[in-house]
Amino acid sequence: MKKGLLAMVVALICAMTCVFGLVACDSGNSGNSGNNENGNGGTDNNSPPQHTHTYSEEWSYDETYHWHSATCEHKNEVSDKEEHEFVNYVCTVCGYTAVEPTEGLSFRLFSSEYAVTGIGSCTDTDIIIPAVYNNLPVTSISTNAFWNNEFDDSKFSLTSVIIPDSITSIGIMAFCECDELTKVVIGNGVTIIGTSAFNQCTALTNITIPNSVTKIQAAAFQQCTSLASITIGSGITSIGEGSFSSCRSLTNISFNGTMEQWNAIEKNKDWDSNTGNYTVYCTDGEITKD
Repeated sequence: MKKGLLAMVVALICAMTCVFGLVACDSGNSGNSGNNENGNGGTDNNSPPQHTHTYSEEWSYDETYHWHSATCEHKNEVSDKEEHEFVNYVCTVCGYTAVEPTEGLSFRLFSSEYAVTGIGSCTDTDIIIPAVYNNLPVTSISTNAFWNNEFDDSKFSLTSVIIPDSITSIGIMAFCECDELTKVVIGNGVTIIGTSAFNQCTALTNITIPNSVTKIQAAAFQQCTSLASITIGSGITSIGEGSFSSCRSLTNISFNGTMEQWNAIEKNKDWDSNTGNYTVYCTDGEITKD
């Protein structure tokens, strides 16, 4: 009798366990089904498709930031918003210019690019050469472009020039005898500084030649008598004859390379004749003038 009663109790417990398990399972399925119907956990054919913003390929910008603006109905949305990265006053990402390029300079078209050929109708003494003219790149400064910085007997004198990264070559005598030129910013695209390009720029006290420059041609900075400090990039392979001759104030050359690299540079005759007793400061030591 007792054994029969015990068996009935065990059977009842097992039955109740199965019932509760089925209820819980059904409740879970109902929840999942509800999620599917409400679009929270599955696919609902009646739900509207999720919107994906679209953005312009062109940059928008202000004085501090650049970004891509939305082209969909959500006009306030933007992407890729970052601060400008300036080189020579021009953002390298979006092309925004912090200061406007000089207007009135003269240009000459060569195939699909321009060379700046002179002062044109401009009367500014501080000039910023544009990177783009008529929607085409400006890639060179012509021979004699700003030579003697006196045009049409106006007798005004250049005092500063900013050369953009689009320029690859500075022509022969381009700024020769600009004797009031005190500031020159050479862009990171320049590879060649031409013969006598800055010859007799007697007010120039320092110059930075970027890593992009491979050749400084003959007499490029000859008779820059106030030139005391030069920074030369590690890309340089040759310095032309008389390039820095008669730079009597020259005492400091900073070279962005090792002493071995400096000694490997082809230095032509009299490149440093009649200069001050300079020291070359390399990344791994110093070299004094012979």
